[in-house]
Amino acid sequence: MKYKASTFLLLLVFILINCSDDSIGLDVEHEKEFFISQINEHKPGWVRVKFKELEEDLNTLISPLGVVNTNIDELDKVANALGATKISRVFNEGGKFRKRREKYGLHLWYDFYVGEEEPITRSVAGFSDLSIVDLVELIPVEREAVDSKDFLKGFMGNYTASLFSANYTNATRTTSGDGFKFNDPLLHRQWHYYNDGSTDSSIAGADANVFPAWKVTTGDPSVIVAVVDGGIDFNHPDLAQNMWINTNEIAGNGLDDDNNGYIDDIHGFRWGREGVGEPTGEIFPMDHGSHCAGTIAAVNNNGVGLAGVAGGNGNQNSGIRLMSCQTYIPNPEYPNDPHGKSTSTSQTPDAFAYATDNGAVIANCSFGYGGTSLSAAYKAGIDYFVDNAGVDENGVQTGPMKGGLMVASAGNDGELKDNYPASYERVVSVAYSMSNYLKSKSSNYGPSIDVTAPGGATSSSYAPNRVGGVFSTAPMESMNFDVEPGYSYKSGTSMSAPHVSGIAALILSAAVENDIPMTVEKLRNIVERSCWSLDKYNQNYKGMLGHGQVDAGFAIQILLGGDNQPVSQPANINVTLDKNSVKVEWGVPADFFENPIASTEVYISMSSLQGVDFDDLPTGVKKEVIENTKEAGEIEEKTYLDLSSETEYHIALIAIDRQKQKSEPVLITAKTTSDSSVAGDGTAFKLYPNPVKENLFVGFPESSYGKKVEIELLNALGYSVYKNERIGESSPFKINVEKLTTGAYTVYIKCIDKEEKHTIIKH
Repeated sequence: MKYKASTFLLLLVFILINCSDDSIGLDVEHEKEFFISQINEHKPGWVRVKFKELEEDLNTLISPLGVVNTNIDELDKVANALGATKISRVFNEGGKFRKRREKYGLHLWYDFYVGEEEPITRSVAGFSDLSIVDLVELIPVEREAVDSKDFLKGFMGNYTASLFSANYTNATRTTSGDGFKFNDPLLHRQWHYYNDGSTDSSIAGADANVFPAWKVTTGDPSVIVAVVDGGIDFNHPDLAQNMWINTNEIAGNGLDDDNNGYIDDIHGFRWGREGVGEPTGEIFPMDHGSHCAGTIAAVNNNGVGLAGVAGGNGNQNSGIRLMSCQTYIPNPEYPNDPHGKSTSTSQTPDAFAYATDNGAVIANCSFGYGGTSLSAAYKAGIDYFVDNAGVDENGVQTGPMKGGLMVASAGNDGELKDNYPASYERVVSVAYSMSNYLKSKSSNYGPSIDVTAPGGATSSSYAPNRVGGVFSTAPMESMNFDVEPGYSYKSGTSMSAPHVSGIAALILSAAVENDIPMTVEKLRNIVERSCWSLDKYNQNYKGMLGHGQVDAGFAIQILLGGDNQPVSQPANINVTLDKNSVKVEWGVPADFFENPIASTEVYISMSSLQGVDFDDLPTGVKKEVIENTKEAGEIEEKTYLDLSSETEYHIALIAIDRQKQKSEPVLITAKTTSDSSVAGDGTAFKLYPNPVKENLFVGFPESSYGKKVEIELLNALGYSVYKNERIGESSPFKINVEKLTTGAYTVYIKCIDKEEKHTIIKH
């Protein structure tokens, strides 16, 4: 749904610099032209520089006297003049992946700290003026996309608070009747997987429809999802089994055993904060990252806690694997809440590269920054991931898919605006909905949105009022929990994005388990095609919520070819005739995965509809589309009023699935009566069962006893396939239809001067 805009938007800035200032070391005044990518907030005092080429790595050490000596004279001159005190690589050199990283120019990026006192435009201009510099940009300030405004501001303005008035003990549902029996005791709180409408003001079906997908797959361990976020609690009883483990690394020995460029990275890696903290492989559990991880792949069916979208079935060799790429660390300003209060390390681009080189093929990014363009460094990292994930340093595919799918939060400003990296066209941007199909007031929207997923809504910090939020895992040691330690409710696009990442992981897992080749383009296409429109629930946001709400069950159906299966015709058809009306009733058919069809097209004409092109209707044919709101097998109806009496009308029914595929038409001929009809006044003939496989029974009304009854069956082409005469009696008459071909048949029954018509379906 994104516009195909340029890769990143840059603002051209003209600055008149007095270059006679000896501190810069230049002796002429001139007009300098340079570019700054447009971001709303940047890291104070830092400048990010990409060089055109480098013969060797820069020396990033600053002398004890504070002198920069990178081994490039013109760079040293400017860096020292600007007072640079810290230099660091944006991307790790990469160990055995160095050559591939260099091919993508990742080795050309460096960060310089020049202090917060130096005017940032002066610093940017100084570096931009160097002949060896390709571009200069500022470092964006990221925000985790959890809804900090919470329910009261983000939701209450438009909707009733009754959504969250349900008591915990009442907000339950049965999960055993949906094709599986998982024993996770808190699964019933996860309405966002399968919403039965039991919570006040929620609507059944307003969910990600995960349960049907679990009938096919619960996740395969060959699929690795990188959680670029705060650290995951890798020892959590509901997460530990599904954590990625770097088996080629030895924990705690201070060595890069596997030569990937990172030391002691067992479950992932934790980056340090721009020159403040040293990076380390040891993951520190954080609320936000652990919550996102739990939605993606908390361990299923383990008798503990809750479930994850792709968390397996309880067996050790099931469920996808979670890689913790920790770019958010404890905020030192909040020492009493190290798990909950975080700050960004600004090392996100390298986290993308790390995920790529270490086997992740899906990356969840529940964060972002505002602005009108994507940082060039972020773009470099994202492109590296999308192009190279699942492939080793020699170009050999080692993962379940060649290339990577990146999923990101659209942001919680409640505005029509871009949020990066989500708004980049190579990233899946996710908005969020609530348990009643409505877009949360806090969710961003607009043409850059690709899909929507449940993100919940919560009110205050009092747990019983938070049941409308997304329920997932929290660090066991965190003080921020609901219900019991290790679990919490949160809301926002931070929570919706992991649903999409989890569903993508399920699709890829099912592809692996069914030997179906997969590409990034195909995976993304299935995710987007699985969506159903939210427009009718969100009239003010039509076309602004991407392809619609994601559907895990339907995504798996598409993967397995269910979208190419013939669409079943409407069945159990009954026609009720009156002098000036015709009422048609039919059973809603199911699709390949037993989901109800999306809609039914109903046509009526005074001329035969046999052989009509329903995509190019002739004059006189009226069409109506009935959007389906019923379950498969339930009865839908359409009544035509103000018709002419004693007139033959032709009706057609066509079922349409969510992929816009159509069934063969069911053709019905109905003749209105001259006065009260036999049908519908208590004297109608009864035909059963319908649909029928072998014997069709005709029940006679008392008004026909002792009278001649004519019975005739016509096929869809109008040819008579059965004709008989009987005398009406109390016992039903049996007609063997076993040898008739499958399809719809019209049954005419005439008694004296009255005639009625039925439609039956032969299975």
